Amino acid sequence: MHVAAVRTIFVSALAALTLLACALFVAAPKASASISECPENSVCVWAARNYEGKFAHWAASEKGCHKHENNKEIRSIANWTGHKVEVVERFILEPYIGVSLNPGEGPITTAICW
Repeated sequence: MHVAAVRTIFVSALAALTLLACALFVAAPKASASISECPENSVCVWAARNYEGKFAHWAASEKGCHKHENNKEIRSIANWTGHKVEVVERFILEPYIGVSLNPGEGPITTAICW
């Protein structure tokens, strides 16, 4: 009987610790995004200004035009490639430059090409 009681207490304590760990993980603040998360030789985009929000990137080797269906309202872009990158109907981004749109400027919704 004594072993069963100890086992029950142990299992209950383990379950409580597991729930506490899960609660702390969920409550932890999310890491801030930044331009530094853009991998070398990539074109990166963020949904928000200042390189924050939903993030996506393409390798420099993925030449062509990208419509970024999964991130439809881009407000920051970084070009960590040796290529010029065209944001169609908006601007050309020189190599190794990042741009965060000004407040009030509409998001990038056109293709991004290199």
